[in-house]
Amino acid sequence: MLKRAVAFVLGLLVFVFASPSWADWTNNEASFVAACSSYVPSRYGVRLELRDDLPTQLAQLACVEDHDPPSSVPRELGFVQLHFQFDDRKFDHLRAAMITVSCFANGQCAHHRLKRRHGYDKVATGIVHYYAHNTDAAKLQEALARTGLPTALAEAFLQQFEAAQTEIASLVRDLDPRRQRLYVEIPRQVFEQRKQHFEDYASLYERYDRVAQKVAQGDYDQKLLSETLAIRRAYIRRCVKKGDLSTCLNGPLARPLTDLAAQLSVELKQSALGFAENDILANTAGAHTAAMQIYVKQNTAVRAEADAYAEYAELKGKNVPESALKRKFGGSIPLQISRGLAWQPPDQKVDYRGLLEGVEPEVDWASGVISGIAKQGKRVKVSFKTTIGKYHESDCVETDRIDRIDADGTIHYRKKCKHKKTHVIKNKTKPVYLDPGETAGLRKGQWIRVVVLAKDRVGYLVEGFSDERRDKLTSLRGL
Repeated sequence: MLKRAVAFVLGLLVFVFASPSWADWTNNEASFVAACSSYVPSRYGVRLELRDDLPTQLAQLACVEDHDPPSSVPRELGFVQLHFQFDDRKFDHLRAAMITVSCFANGQCAHHRLKRRHGYDKVATGIVHYYAHNTDAAKLQEALARTGLPTALAEAFLQQFEAAQTEIASLVRDLDPRRQRLYVEIPRQVFEQRKQHFEDYASLYERYDRVAQKVAQGDYDQKLLSETLAIRRAYIRRCVKKGDLSTCLNGPLARPLTDLAAQLSVELKQSALGFAENDILANTAGAHTAAMQIYVKQNTAVRAEADAYAEYAELKGKNVPESALKRKFGGSIPLQISRGLAWQPPDQKVDYRGLLEGVEPEVDWASGVISGIAKQGKRVKVSFKTTIGKYHESDCVETDRIDRIDADGTIHYRKKCKHKKTHVIKNKTKPVYLDPGETAGLRKGQWIRVVVLAKDRVGYLVEGFSDERRDKLTSLRGL
């Protein structure tokens, strides 16, 4: 009986190890291990490094069994950096898959991998869900094939992506409605609104792409600068019908156009225009990327949720019935969450002043309340209201009374002063000469700021307000 059992087991082992499927598995595993070893030194404790070339980044995601524990600072994580950089107008299915796999491998979007940690990150899962859900498998395979990644690693990456897709979809389904709204719906809505925006302004984006491509190739000329400003004017005219000027000017299309205008101004040595364009880039944060728009909306919603919970806790402390509290807060209890939960992208301000300050000719800045507007030749002459200032001159003598004693022992005596004379100072700003296209909305009494060439006072409108109190913005860059 024992001999028969031993013979059966030996026969089974011979069948298994001699079978083609077993041979294929061992060969594939050996190919996979060999391919991994040529890209990553270890399959444990490696993190996604965006400084490496693309095949190495993909290998880090395909080969590594366990990535380094999540950083306490989201922006330090590879998939968060990829999210901040992502160009959703040209949806890159490979980059989207990398974001998905990296979040999964890191443990931020994978519940089962975090038993030894503190639970998956709901903010990460909600944002990455959009990338995972919208990545097309066929386009992903085509993109992988173009990278030259070994077949074994490409297949492993695809398996990781499919596992991540399944896990993230499951985690999202398990979220309660309040968390669904905060973490999943806000990013989805931002992406969908931007998708519609790209469709609505497709013809202007085509013109922008042609200019941007030429500038990237080092082609700088006046026609390109004129076209850049023309595209922006056309966009702003349409955009302000739906939103405010500041939002439009710092949005997905106008902000990059302003950046191009500033670059071209530097190269073409148009210092006054360059400073005018740079003023927008340097003094406003910009909200032209999907990551920044998600942050703004999510941060607002998170803070509102935290405020709602604080109000809930206060009312509950006053013994208000739970049923009444649920009705007040939309059928469920507000979340007790941190106000700083949303991912904040790096500052997107750009400042070309270091390049512009070395550009001739010299510029001058002027500001004040408009006293007159008159056509003069091809330009519009804008005059400013004279401002009057006062200062008082006094005669003072020291008394013998001590006012204070410094730490080093110095004694300061109190002074007795008598008013002697009041001086009146009149400040008269010289007129400036602007292009008619920038002065269409200007009126007497408005406060404006301009930058002009020092030699002839010809320049550009930077910003305008309804009056000298500067409460209501009426113009940015003459738009």
